[in-house]
Amino acid sequence: NDALLSVQSSTFSGNGATGGGTIRAVATTAGTYRSEFLNNVISDASGTPIYLATTNGVTGADLQTAFVGNSIVATRGSVSAIQVDWSGDVGVTANNNTFVLSGSAMTGIEINAPSATDTLTASLTGNTFDFAGSNSTGIDIFAAGESQVQVQTSDIEFAGSGGTGLRFELVGTTSTWVASNTITDNGSAATGILFAHLGNLSRVQLDGNRVNLNSTSAAVDRGIIFGTIDGTIQLFGTVDNTVTGATDTLFIPAGKPTGTCYLNGVRVP
Repeated sequence: NDALLSVQSSTFSGNGATGGGTIRAVATTAGTYRSEFLNNVISDASGTPIYLATTNGVTGADLQTAFVGNSIVATRGSVSAIQVDWSGDVGVTANNNTFVLSGSAMTGIEINAPSATDTLTASLTGNTFDFAGSNSTGIDIFAAGESQVQVQTSDIEFAGSGGTGLRFELVGTTSTWVASNTITDNGSAATGILFAHLGNLSRVQLDGNRVNLNSTSAAVDRGIIFGTIDGTIQLFGTVDNTVTGATDTLFIPAGKPTGTCYLNGVRVP
């Protein structure tokens, strides 16, 4: 329940019990919480290197947090390197962090905002991810309420199969800008950018993203995929996005989008 938390220019190695992790901050009461994690070096074989959360049932806990310039190496499968599970108004900044993750089913940055009555604001820029294991995800963002999301200039690379570069599940109305990200898959059965769920009247802008699917296997590789869309959304973009090597370059449910973006030199859908 620390209202102010700052961790800067520190080195952590071998901390936390198995299934735990290096840094954990939990809010059990309502309030306003501020935290920052700047220029740290973390090596974690136990669990989630940085974890922020509210306990079940807490309401009225608002969070502003920043992760900038951290270098994180993690090896335990099925965990996230940075994880924010927060019920309340949430603001997350994550810039210029580097991740080397070698376990299976790992996530680089995971943000969960489960409150339908609160707002998520997330700005993620210049983060680099290197995944060795299978079934991993670069950035995974869930918001039950309204959200404003920007994900820019990420560099995500997969060596294992089944990777997903960027995953968004934005159930409330969102304004989301995804720009100048590079996603490279050297495994197979990958998905570049996945909008698993978008709320009615959302706006999605796609500019200058590159999805390189390098597998020569028979597995299905997917470029930019839209799943469930409530009502309709506005699709927008002014800079060409490129997808190479995909079995399915683009999927978006018919009749759901208004507007267009550029993909491989053509306005779509």
